[in-house]
Amino acid sequence: MVRMKTNAFTIAELAAEVHGELLADDPTRRVCRVAPLREAGPDDLTFFYDRKLAKFVSATRAGVIVVGEKISGCQRPQIIVSQPDLAMIQLLELFYPSKEYQSGISAQAHVADSAVTKDRVTVFPGAYIGEGSILHAGVIIHPGVVVGDYCEIGIDTIIYPNVTIYDGCRLGERCLIHAGTVIGSDGYAFTWDDTQHRKIPQVGIVEIGNDVEIGANNTIDRAALTVTRIADGVKTDNLVQVAHNVQIGENSLLVAQVGIAGSTVV
Repeated sequence: MVRMKTNAFTIAELAAEVHGELLADDPTRRVCRVAPLREAGPDDLTFFYDRKLAKFVSATRAGVIVVGEKISGCQRPQIIVSQPDLAMIQLLELFYPSKEYQSGISAQAHVADSAVTKDRVTVFPGAYIGEGSILHAGVIIHPGVVVGDYCEIGIDTIIYPNVTIYDGCRLGERCLIHAGTVIGSDGYAFTWDDTQHRKIPQVGIVEIGNDVEIGANNTIDRAALTVTRIADGVKTDNLVQVAHNVQIGENSLLVAQVGIAGSTVV
């Protein structure tokens, strides 16, 4: 998550951090922010790896530019790296480190007596943890989160405000679940009995692998009988619907407003 407070670094320090080649008259120059190429000023670091923005390079006022190869005629300091997009991730994490939370369980949270919380677990006020659920080490539960009965949340997973996880669902390690998402709601299943639509009970679960990021306001339905499964490394955008019995394969990307129909295998 982006933080308002940032640190200042010399451009020599930044080049060393990403093992880049620095082209600059003054390696002690300091920058304190990261900004887009067109908006960057003298105190900012920026990146250039999208050729569509080439026309803006000559006019940038950035304190330093991270590039994939030397830009001839550019008067600004440059840090040359093999993969500027990966360097961007590394430097963003340097400038904007993740917020650290003091672990502990708020007295204003409800944690069932039979729930298990391991080391370094944080549960904020207004959260609800159901019977028999397990929160492994380093889990962070934000306000308004509901974790139903007999769920399991893996190591260092973060669940942001107002997420609902229905009974029996399992989440892996190092996951990020963004605000408003619902995991384990009933799949859409009815049959006509000659007088009305009868609901078919949905008795399966949702299982989410390791290193998964689920965007805001996703809905992931429990399986009818077995498991709706999202494998390791999957990343979903906001407003994604995953219906019952779906199987999403490793490292898949689902962009905004995608809807995956029931029993689809991706």
